[in-house]
Amino acid sequence: MGVPTLVMDSNALPGFTNRRLARFVDKAALTFDVSLQYFGKKGVVTGNPVRHEFFEIPAKIRSDKFHVLIFGGSQGAHAINTAMADALGPLGKFNGNLTITHQTGEADLEVIREEYSKSNFTGADVRPFISNMSGEFEKADLIISRAGATTCAELSAAGKASIMIPLPTAADDHQRKNAEALESGGASKMILQSDLTGEKLADEISRECHCVRDAVIEPDGSKHCIVLVIGGAIEISDVGMWREIPESGAEHHQRSRAEGSGAEKIFLAACRESRVQ
Repeated sequence: MGVPTLVMDSNALPGFTNRRLARFVDKAALTFDVSLQYFGKKGVVTGNPVRHEFFEIPAKIRSDKFHVLIFGGSQGAHAINTAMADALGPLGKFNGNLTITHQTGEADLEVIREEYSKSNFTGADVRPFISNMSGEFEKADLIISRAGATTCAELSAAGKASIMIPLPTAADDHQRKNAEALESGGASKMILQSDLTGEKLADEISRECHCVRDAVIEPDGSKHCIVLVIGGAIEISDVGMWREIPESGAEHHQRSRAEGSGAEKIFLAACRESRVQ
């Protein structure tokens, strides 16, 4: 029918349907370089849309205090919760210098609160849910989380060091692929859930306490526009908001054309250059 087509995939391992559609679509908007192999010349790494608040998080001013943010999605992650509870004993040596915000989800809230209160560790804010996640990112020196696409994008935008524990039941083990991509770029440390223990988690947190770093794989302050496809004008911004733009504005953007398509469609994603602090 001559209608230009585009798929977007936010994971390092594209989903089954997008992999099947690769031969039929005109372009693919991707988040990870490793995904390009599935789409050939059709793939363009645009990054994943992220709310502007994460890009605006300032660099953390270093002190003798070290703050860890722990979350496992909106419902929490039982494996992360229990491993962190077991890590509190070994982390007692940092009591007074180490503080923690721990989102447990509702199911584990009381049990984990009790574990914190039984330990000698005093600097903890344990809650079922975090509504202002960008605010908590700003406070953190280290973030412990799963490895979903949105979390990976937010970590990259904010430039935060992380320990990622991929969800082992995610389709095609795609969270593991996401974490591997960040780890290979020096932006994260991955611990598989099958290897996760309180001792191991405490060791990794201790290492970060001794060697504070911000791992930034995306932002550097200057935005880039990567334009994909074809035929009426659509823009996607760095805050994930879609808006119509006039045809007259399209000529000011770099763009790729689909042969014989008539009117041109633009898919615009704001990205930032890579650097490591």
